[in-house]
Amino acid sequence: MKLTMKNDSHSRWGALRRRFEIPELRGVDLDAPETSTLRRQAVLNDPAKRYAFTVWYRKLAGAVAEVPPGAKIELGTGGGFLDEFVPNLIRTDVVALPFLDQVCSAEDLPFEDTSLSAILMINVLHHVGNAREFFREASRTLKPGGRVAMIEPTVTPLSRAVYRHLHHEPFDPGAS
Repeated sequence: MKLTMKNDSHSRWGALRRRFEIPELRGVDLDAPETSTLRRQAVLNDPAKRYAFTVWYRKLAGAVAEVPPGAKIELGTGGGFLDEFVPNLIRTDVVALPFLDQVCSAEDLPFEDTSLSAILMINVLHHVGNAREFFREASRTLKPGGRVAMIEPTVTPLSRAVYRHLHHEPFDPGAS
């Protein structure tokens, strides 16, 4: 499915959405791999956007600071730069991107049993087709004392309006 921003440019929601859009992404296929490269450059070049991601990245880095030594991976790196906060991070996604270390699926991790000290994710779990399979894979690949650390959207009265009217992805608050 090709995702593009909703086109209701004449509504109040459309005007508000345009105000928060990344200009470099207007009219592009948001699922295209090259969009991640555009998004990465836009965020790295905009101090306010970069700061917003930095807050998340610091939280995740702190969440895995005390895990056993070993490999740490980020699933769904997209256009992110978490590797600046987590040393020796293995950056992965489901599509090849120029700044990734590996292409893989959360439901079929190409890592040995008990070989990972941490799995990090930002806004990824809700995209995983089979979350149970991901957690099985996480259990298989994590060392004792290893950790899954993630930041996911939450559904609140305010976020419902944002997800319904401003966000580019379909929103189903009843999804399990």
